[in-house]
Amino acid sequence: MTTMAFDAVSEDLPGAKWLARWYRSWPSYEAWFIARGGDAGPDAATCRAALGRHMPELLVTYDRLVAITGGSERAARFLSTWCPKMASKEARHHGSDRLWIENDL
Repeated sequence: MTTMAFDAVSEDLPGAKWLARWYRSWPSYEAWFIARGGDAGPDAATCRAALGRHMPELLVTYDRLVAITGGSERAARFLSTWCPKMASKEARHHGSDRLWIENDL
């Protein structure tokens, strides 16, 4: 089990404060992402396209976060929070007319 601490960051734009928390948290997030099959999900370009299609207002912030974290493929995929493959893989029926979908990523 991984334990993490969360705290708030107040910046007009993601910058030094946000990045300090990223450096502190990324090793645990990265281990979690890998352990849950995140590397088998969509590539960064697909994730960015999905974000642009569903939440275009977040693209500027997403691009900034990817850039200041160094632009790695894995970090870009993680930051998008887009992973439909895992969600559909975890679908389960609970009762005759309900579908429960879990997405651990």
